[in-house]
Amino acid sequence: MCNKMHRTFRGFAAICGATLAVGGAAALSNSAFAQAPATPATPAAPAAPAAPASTPWTFQGLFDAYYLYDGNSPKGVGTSQITGFDYNEKGSTPTLSLAELNIAKAAPAAGGFGFKTTLIAGETDSLNNPGGNESRYQDVQQLYITLAAASGAGIDVGKFYTPFGYEVVESNANINYSRSFIFSYLLPVYHTGIRAYTQSYKGLVATGYIVKSISNFDLGSGDAEGVYDQNKSYGYIGQLNYTAPSGKWAIIETYGGSHDGPNGQQDKLLLSDTDLTITPDALDTFGLNYTNRQDKVQVPGSSTATVADVATPGSDVSAHATGYAAYYQRQLAGPYKVGFRGEEINTKSLGQSPRIDSLTATLSDQATKTLLLRLEYRHDDVKTTSFDPYGFPSFVSGNNAAGSAVQNTVSASAVFTFGP
Repeated sequence: MCNKMHRTFRGFAAICGATLAVGGAAALSNSAFAQAPATPATPAAPAAPAAPASTPWTFQGLFDAYYLYDGNSPKGVGTSQITGFDYNEKGSTPTLSLAELNIAKAAPAAGGFGFKTTLIAGETDSLNNPGGNESRYQDVQQLYITLAAASGAGIDVGKFYTPFGYEVVESNANINYSRSFIFSYLLPVYHTGIRAYTQSYKGLVATGYIVKSISNFDLGSGDAEGVYDQNKSYGYIGQLNYTAPSGKWAIIETYGGSHDGPNGQQDKLLLSDTDLTITPDALDTFGLNYTNRQDKVQVPGSSTATVADVATPGSDVSAHATGYAAYYQRQLAGPYKVGFRGEEINTKSLGQSPRIDSLTATLSDQATKTLLLRLEYRHDDVKTTSFDPYGFPSFVSGNNAAGSAVQNTVSASAVFTFGP
């Protein structure tokens, strides 16, 4: 996950000037007709052609910080205190989750080239890029050029956020502050490649992707994927995005497949994601997310792989995960909103079925146009076993790295935005 252009008009004054010139000449000619033979009016100069449409550069970004209290009172494991969340994993210490700067130049409405890059820092920086060769690119989360047509269709080439998922990296665009476990454990964050999209046809937009890798996960080789690619296989993604004419509901279906990872340990991945948003009125928003992920990982002969301890070297290990999430947000009086999320992920692999459940409640206060404040309570419950292909956590409790299957957290956060 989910992952989603401007015109200047010139020549108007010249056209108006030409019209006035013609009208003025005609009036003067008629006034002089009774006194002397009319002199043919000098034709007005043709209007200058309109200058090519252009768009300005824009600079926009945010600062996202939080403080989180963990009821398990973690004492720290290594150098960090882990909740299992993406982007707000540290407890009992004020933390900068994300500092982001977007530099963009939209393609002209009449068609042409555009550009966008997203530069990031903070906790999100390292969490989005798990390690190895990907770490070299972790400060540049997006970097792509656009070739757009006047119709609205276009092509992007470069590194861009994934289309999978109901939630996005920037917390202020989500109903809740923290991200779901579906976002954290089942979905990629970004891809590198080409995406081509159609113009909107009665609310329907189709997008196709050819990318180096779908998964960003490390399969045990020491390298994640995204910009870097561990083999010559490509990933393919298709998406249909439909918004009803009334604007009261929208549905997005995204499906992709790839062979990620190094030769001899490839992950044959199939991933589908369905997102439905319903806004029956100005106060209420309902959301549903269904994610289905299937992995078939080749187990190398070495015991260094994550799955080698529980599977026969040289064999294939299959894993299947389904994730469900429901969202509801209500606009309260003034600048306040309340949002809820409930989710469950079920997995199956090697005869074992880990499961994770989570409930989240978030109170939002749009204190100013640029400042969003949030207070959030979250309850997580993990039913896991000794082997889990997707790495669900057993939560830190005291000095014990895997001391509790239950976690209750409270967080306070602030997001300051700037730019247009």
